Amino acid sequence: MIKRIFIFLLFNFLAFPVFAEAEDSQVAVSRWQYKLHQLNQGNDVKFRIVQLGDSHTAGGFLTDELRRILQQKWGDGGIGWVYPNQIKGQRNSLVNYSGRQWNILNHFRKDIADFPLGGIVAQSSAQENLQISANSSAYEPQNIMFMIKPLQVFSTFNVIDATGQVFTVSNQSETEWRNFTARMSLPIQLNAPNQTWQVGLVNIENTQPKGVIVSALGINGAKLANSQGWRKNWYDDLAQTKADLVILAYGTNEAFNPQLNVEETAQYWRQVIQNIHQKLPDAGILIVGAPESLTQKGKGCGTRPLRLTEMQKMQQEIAQEQGAIYWSWQDAMGGECNMNQWIAKKWAQPDGVHFTAMGYQKIGNQLAQKIIQLSE
Repeated sequence: MIKRIFIFLLFNFLAFPVFAEAEDSQVAVSRWQYKLHQLNQGNDVKFRIVQLGDSHTAGGFLTDELRRILQQKWGDGGIGWVYPNQIKGQRNSLVNYSGRQWNILNHFRKDIADFPLGGIVAQSSAQENLQISANSSAYEPQNIMFMIKPLQVFSTFNVIDATGQVFTVSNQSETEWRNFTARMSLPIQLNAPNQTWQVGLVNIENTQPKGVIVSALGINGAKLANSQGWRKNWYDDLAQTKADLVILAYGTNEAFNPQLNVEETAQYWRQVIQNIHQKLPDAGILIVGAPESLTQKGKGCGTRPLRLTEMQKMQQEIAQEQGAIYWSWQDAMGGECNMNQWIAKKWAQPDGVHFTAMGYQKIGNQLAQKIIQLSE
């Protein structure tokens, strides 16, 4: 027998929670580190990490290793935030999708300026359902949150879980982004038979009271400045993730732009970090410095992108200024002038920019060790 659950969303009465601004960034850092310490002591704590980044994040290998090590040490808190459908040229090892007629739209489209956190939406198709399933069959019923937006008033959106329960979201009001949460069993199927809906990020957490969640939200070719193409309230979306640690892993694409205005870039980074502190006052922020990369391999060290050194210096200065943690990917590689060696060892791709799965795993391992060190 199919059980139908109706969820009526009257958007006019919805409000995102308001967070007080941290008195000082060091206080915020101490709070998240204290929570991490509690987790390390074996207490019932769920620690959420959200990484925003470019292709280094989108490839998934780095965050897979980060997740594997932290969850092996502290427990599996769940899948975390994922994009609503498969993105061409990107990888997600935790979930599978079916539903090719649900179009993917990304923040590089200039005609749409209403993207939620992450810069990706899937637009519904009346011809088929979109299915999201876990790659592991071991998942029990999950707490699942959806970021959704109806494009028409008086429309409905359905989610059918593996047990046959049907969760129906009825839009009675405005066509704006909103969230809904329910306990469901994977796989789930999404459908909007009569109207068009957009789906942003989907969060999947297990019901265990402790463990680590690592959410990897990367887009190929992205810069942090691309978040200017997201909706103005995307910081409220970030607050909904309840992130304890926000990792900003950008810089490579900025470094390859010879026209980069470093001062303007620094000002935007400063603005983003201040807004994150305001919306997530208890969270820490970790900036992953742009890794060593090459425009030409040549002999010896090769040729670095024109703006790479400036970008790395800016990231480090902004971290120090804003009370964030700076972690040098380049130092994790052995310092400057090591990309050709990484290519020779098959830890990096011949393009001098991207890494192999083994190389990303090495970096993910070192980043995990840094976070473990911060818990002690």
